Amino acid sequence: MTNFFRHRQATPRDYHQTIELIASLVDLAEKETGQTGTVGMGIPGSISPYTGVVKKRQLHLA
Repeated sequence: MTNFFRHRQATPRDYHQTIELIASLVDLAEKETGQTGTVGMGIPGSISPYTGVVKKRQLHLA
């Protein structure tokens, strides 16, 4: 597999800042590569059928 774009950035500890960072990285990748694409996201863990909250998650955002 070939990497067309790579850029590391520290993960913010705030949910909204994290979403903004992801959006800015997608914009940067599109500008750098001259291509557009889609972004898929997944999280480890399972969703509780009782609460709808993800159990055993590893991403700690306030």
